[in-house]
Amino acid sequence: MTECTSLQFVSPFAFEAMQKVDVVRLASLSDPELRLLLPCLVRMALCAPADQSQSWAQDKKLILRLLSGVEAVNSIVALLSVDFHALEQDASKEQQLRGLIKNGERQDEESLGGRRRTDALRFLCKMNPSQALKVRGMVVEECHLPGLGVALTLDHTKNEACEDGVSDLVCFVSGLLLGTNAKVRTWFGTFIRNGQQRKRETSSSVLWQMRRQLLLELMGILPTVRSTRIVEEADVEMEPNVSVYSGLKEEHVVKASALLRLYCALMGIAGLKYSII
Repeated sequence: MTECTSLQFVSPFAFEAMQKVDVVRLASLSDPELRLLLPCLVRMALCAPADQSQSWAQDKKLILRLLSGVEAVNSIVALLSVDFHALEQDASKEQQLRGLIKNGERQDEESLGGRRRTDALRFLCKMNPSQALKVRGMVVEECHLPGLGVALTLDHTKNEACEDGVSDLVCFVSGLLLGTNAKVRTWFGTFIRNGQQRKRETSSSVLWQMRRQLLLELMGILPTVRSTRIVEEADVEMEPNVSVYSGLKEEHVVKASALLRLYCALMGIAGLKYSII
């Protein structure tokens, strides 16, 4: 039988061997020929056969021996072992969730119904945190419920263990405003501007919560000065215990740069105004 290094189709010899389940002929196939038949062979080895004879049991052992030397078999076994019924149910749930988000308000904090929808989805994600980032991705993809996207990010940020690194909130909002998608940028900028137009921004507002969290992160890296008295150079020698401004810590430089970049984007693109929390 002629060797072929780059087969694109099953040879007639191999097809006939599979059709007749001729294990001896299958064993004589070259590796490239055998590779094209792997899904069928794996299926034969996994499924309970109708033939319960001793001869088929021996043939099955030979098939398993053939498959044992092929590394790609493990991936095929994993694929064929998928519970397709459960997969269909998960897909159905995702479609229902996507319809709920798609039917949601483009600016969810503008109406009572929008806020209720955001709260409901937020609580559901708190019950199942593994789905929170997936829901957030759908929110951005559909350009609906921006408050929900920020709320889920705030919840995720609070659960983060990293203190010195850039938070998920900073990364998320920066990505929305500084990304290449103009539609997303306009959508989120409208959320910021509309939120500031309300007469009184309460602590229940997602925008208020976002501003507060960013302020806390900023305060957490700012240098502190224990003494407000201006210390002359001569005084430092006389009073070595007096603490003076020491500058930003090296481990906070990246986070400070990210926050500065974000605040510039919030004010320049989204029109964020200074306010007292």
